Amino acid sequence: MEDLTRERLLEYASRALHSKETKKKNKRETLPMDGFGRHLTAPEFIAAKEEAERLRDEEIADKAKGADDREAAKAAKEQLKEEWEQIKADHAKVVELWEEECARLKDEGVSKKNLPKKPKRARKPKAPAKATTEDETDGDQTGSDDD
Repeated sequence: MEDLTRERLLEYASRALHSKETKKKNKRETLPMDGFGRHLTAPEFIAAKEEAERLRDEEIADKAKGADDREAAKAAKEQLKEEWEQIKADHAKVVELWEEECARLKDEGVSKKNLPKKPKRARKPKAPAKATTEDETDGDQTGSDDD
């Protein structure tokens, strides 16, 4: 019993220590000090602060772009699903008409081998592959270096 309690306490302490060690740092608190004092009006400090703000703004913009991309992909997937449901419904109607035609032809005495073939369903539409951005395609132009 005592071992079980000790084990649980150890597990709890381990989790608490891990959460403290891996806590996210607030990027607004960490300014480039290099271990020395700095004048907050020094041009180097102001430039470093502006660079940190620019990086933070880029990160926020990337997150927003990612959210927009996910939303667009979700909408495209939903539209493909609707198309697929429509294809299945249309095919079911065509198969029903085919079955009626086959039944009518059988009643007329047409042999089974001369009956029309069952209509095939169209393939399921697939999502288009992710398009590469212009930045990715323009930056990686490789050609011959024969100058």
